[in-house]
Amino acid sequence: MLAGFSATAQSRVSGTVRSADAGTGIEYATVTLHRAADSAMVKTEFSDAQGAFRFEQATQGRYLVSAAQVGFVRTWSGPFEVTTQNYTLPALVLKSSQATALKEVTVIGQKPLYERLADRTVVNVEGSALAAGNTTLDVLNRAPGVTVDGSDNLALRGRQGVLVLIDGKRQPMTGTELADYLRALPADQLKSIELITNPPAKYDAQGGAGIIAINLKKDQRQGTNGSANASYGRSQYDKFTGAFRLIVGARN
Repeated sequence: MLAGFSATAQSRVSGTVRSADAGTGIEYATVTLHRAADSAMVKTEFSDAQGAFRFEQATQGRYLVSAAQVGFVRTWSGPFEVTTQNYTLPALVLKSSQATALKEVTVIGQKPLYERLADRTVVNVEGSALAAGNTTLDVLNRAPGVTVDGSDNLALRGRQGVLVLIDGKRQPMTGTELADYLRALPADQLKSIELITNPPAKYDAQGGAGIIAINLKKDQRQGTNGSANASYGRSQYDKFTGAFRLIVGARN
């Protein structure tokens, strides 16, 4: 279980993100809960249409919250203590960014960690800080809208019965069996995770609660590879050599 986040604690951290100019709520701001001791990320959520956000199930301890949105300067809360009671933060006010006069622009093709699309949230794990030293379950615990209860059941936006796909294939595992599999799958083998809250119609029967689609890097996708070689030589004695190699679980 991740430090700072637990399936048994029920304390809630909530607040709003507002614009300094208009005073209105900022939608889709990326709001992150950090440990106060080292600023390590614990959980990320998005603000709603009114700028409101909340983190469920935060354990007791000291935290910071940061909020960011394109066109605004990232804002941090002061450190605060979470006990057994729900905690409401003062509004996080974002100022418009004034960094518009650029003499030279260098474009670097790096995807953001979280992408909010119309029907899903994409976690771009490959090449991110999440890929190092974490498991797939660790990444999901930090992802927006995902929770894991005391019986290791995954929930998306509070709804259980989530369909899990790995490279597009349905996984029959549930509960502890699925959680153990995700704990054993290193995050550095992941390309991305898609959290689909509005599944396509073809998944209605099983994906009504949402879909977690885990996409592995190309060289980690399950499959079977094989290679064989043989040679025959003529001399005083006929000579034959051969070799065969079979790899299960990887496909380049």
